[in-house]
Amino acid sequence: MSQLILQKGSPPISPDVEKVSIYVKSDGKVYSKDEFGTELLLSNDLTTILDHEAATNPHPQYVLKVNLQKIEYRTITQTEVDNKQLLLAFTPLDPSSVQVDMKHGGGPLFFGDDFIIDGNYLKWNGYALDSFIAEDDKLRIVYTCI
Repeated sequence: MSQLILQKGSPPISPDVEKVSIYVKSDGKVYSKDEFGTELLLSNDLTTILDHEAATNPHPQYVLKVNLQKIEYRTITQTEVDNKQLLLAFTPLDPSSVQVDMKHGGGPLFFGDDFIIDGNYLKWNGYALDSFIAEDDKLRIVYTCI
């Protein structure tokens, strides 16, 4: 497993033009600084970086998880294909901001074009997802819940 180890310390000087510094201050939080000296907090007490390869994730990248943000990994069943919907564990706070990705080149799916959210259900009857979703397809669903 690869890792990046950053030493806690004082903020560095501003980097050269079109460059950004990433560093850890003595408070243990990660920051960035641009050429103008603008500092941006990249981590805080409400966020966690998840190692998805260690978490049996179908997507081998890292994502940011916020307290109320849910990430569901689903393998589609034939019943879900037949019913053209799946039940989410929680109700999304903003249905239009639900992010859905398909493994194996399916890429991102789009609310209103590929699927809709109705309460706790992700539905695709009459939407683009209906034309290509099949049993055993794998989805990653990211949303903020109520």
